[in-house]
Amino acid sequence: MDEQTRRHNITARIADVEPFKLLVPEDEEAFYRYIIEQLNKLWNKMHFGPGGVPSRMALAKVALYFAEMYYRKSALASEQSKAMADFEEQLDKLLREGAL
Repeated sequence: MDEQTRRHNITARIADVEPFKLLVPEDEEAFYRYIIEQLNKLWNKMHFGPGGVPSRMALAKVALYFAEMYYRKSALASEQSKAMADFEEQLDKLLREGAL
């Protein structure tokens, strides 16, 4: 993001937490609104759905769910990055040896 990127203040309303302002890049506003919507859907499901739990516990479960997704994706990206680096190293070696 360069210095020219415009930013917007949006009001985040998540679960039953007091709404707060969040400064986001203008071109990512829709993405942030989507994330907030998904957080609230999950919170509603865990708080009010079958076997509903207290609000704070539901919010903690949502945080855990998203943290799990984040760290699984991060680990996968790291593995893929390493595999790509290994592949490039092997390809460079083959090119240096004149095999290709």
